[in-house]
This record gives sequence, C-alpha cells and structure tokens, in this order.
Amino acid sequence: MVKNKLAFAVWAESTSGSLIESLYVSPSLAYSDSPEWHGQQTARHLVLPVWRNKYTLISGIDSDGKVDQFTGATKNHQFSLENYLKENTHEDYVIYAEINIPADTNEAWPDDLLGQPSILYSAYISHDPTKRQHAILELTGHGGSTTNDGSIQYRFDKSIDADKWVDLILVSSYPCTKQ
Repeated sequence: MVKNKLAFAVWAESTSGSLIESLYVSPSLAYSDSPEWHGQQTARHLVLPVWRNKYTLISGIDSDGKVDQFTGATKNHQFSLENYLKENTHEDYVIYAEINIPADTNEAWPDDLLGQPSILYSAYISHDPTKRQHAILELTGHGGSTTNDGSIQYRFDKSIDADKWVDLILVSSYPCTKQ
C-alpha cells in the first residue's frame, strides 16, 4: 500500500457556477463518502471540500452520504463534456482542479490527518467547437475554512504552502466531431 497519495478532482462548471460534469476524481474518493485518508477513515468532504460541495448540490447526496433525492435510470457515466458542448455552439465553461496532500502539516495547519487545506486551480475556457484549445489552470483559492462547508477561500496567506505542490496544470479541449 502506498501511503500519502494525493487526492485530486477535476470538474467543469458553467459560467454561472453550476457543475456540468466531474471529469476525474481520485479512485479512493470516487466511490466512498468515508475513504481511507492517510490511514484513517475520513469524510470525503474534509479531503476535497470544494468539489464535494459542488457535487452535493447536483447529486442529491449530502456530504455525509445520505440520499436526499433520487431519479430513474441514467446512461452509463462517461466523464465527458460531450453532452454539454454541442457542435456549432460556443458554450463557455470553467475547468477546476482541487488537490489535497495528506500529512502536509505546518504551524498554522497542525492537524496530523488533514494538514493544510486543499488547493484549487481554475481556467476559463471559451469553447470553440472547431479548434483544439489549451489552457493553464491558475491558482484560485483553497478549501480551508472553520466551517468546512466547501466554500472557496480566495485569500492566501503565508500559512499555506500552495506553490510547492504543483508546477503546472494544462488542459486541452478537442474539436467537436459529427456523429
């Protein structure tokens, strides 16, 4: 077993802030509301609070894993923006990546389990259905707050070592194709 694996989620939102699709979630967090995190069962909303908050708003499953609503059968999950980005449309969207590293404590964040808060990166994508595009995600905020409600904290101070974990996150979008 490899210890200290980072947690990572990538998702897309509309420009109005609605979650369109989760594109990737670390396997250990994707299928459990209380995954093992740094050797202990931990609530998923404490590990990736910003993504989990967005997911909660559309899934009907609260942060404790309790179902609030349900629907009928749906297509197999594809982790794709294809249904949102139609050919001949220019739907802009925002890509987010949230990252959390276990055991990255410091004086301001001494909790041995959670350490420093998750870090959030984002990029605005002006979708052109005819061109491949690239965007570099920029440091946007973090998920650390006293309420653990998943709200984005935009202010950084010297107590968060956000710049030491990620050098670059690059995303590419591909042209739409006829089906």
